Amino acid sequence: MGGVGPTPYAAPYEWKNPVLVIIGSIVVLVSVVGGFVLSHGHLLALWQPYELLIIGGAAFGSFLTSNPPKVVKEALAGGVGIMRGPRYKRGDYLDILSLTHEVLSKIRKQGMMSIEDDIEDPSASPLFSNFPKVVSDHHLTEFMTDCLRLMVTGNMNPHELEPLLEAELETHHHESLAPAHALAKLADALPGFGIVAAVLGIVTTMASIGGEGGGGGGARGGGAGGDVPGHSAGVRVRGADGVGAGAAGERGQPGDGVREERAAGFAARL
Repeated sequence: MGGVGPTPYAAPYEWKNPVLVIIGSIVVLVSVVGGFVLSHGHLLALWQPYELLIIGGAAFGSFLTSNPPKVVKEALAGGVGIMRGPRYKRGDYLDILSLTHEVLSKIRKQGMMSIEDDIEDPSASPLFSNFPKVVSDHHLTEFMTDCLRLMVTGNMNPHELEPLLEAELETHHHESLAPAHALAKLADALPGFGIVAAVLGIVTTMASIGGEGGGGGGARGGGAGGDVPGHSAGVRVRGADGVGAGAAGERGQPGDGVREERAAGFAARL
């Protein structure tokens, strides 16, 4: 809306130089990991397989539940196809042009009705059999034969044929982009799954801190203090650190002993 879209004669997408892709990936990894290490970070702290399981599993499960089986299969097949490079190469375009030239030459020499048998069964046609790669692509073959069939019947004016073919191309283009749109929606949801994993990690960390402090609560009230995170820890620290920690606990602020114990718990989690 309001913008100028690409012209219908725009050049096809060209794959970037794989060497530049590799160099760019190395620069990104070195910059991120190197900056983390130089800031006195520990690389092992970045390895969190369970969080990856939460994010990846939730993302894959939501992708399965929010898309029809056809889109899921095409997305998986497209992911494998990315590694193979572009599907159509220069030779494929030359085959299409050569086939079109032969079809039009036959029409010019023998008449329009001479290609009727060829378009009804392209796999058995000697004209189409010279280009097996074109025949193997059923979408392309159906598009060509439908167009030629309209020309053979002669029930449509030439100026009406072009918009009809453009509408068919647009429909096919929209259907082929369905897996890409589904993956784009999944990518938009990944930050939310990351937040869920982070919150679950915080919950696990806080539970482990409360569990370590609750070990000394058994001597008081039959361990009832261990049911409340930090309660038995405050009791034990007040007994060990004296009045200073006890006064801090009365003010609702953790004393030095509690802070040291929490820091030790976080270090143990890492």
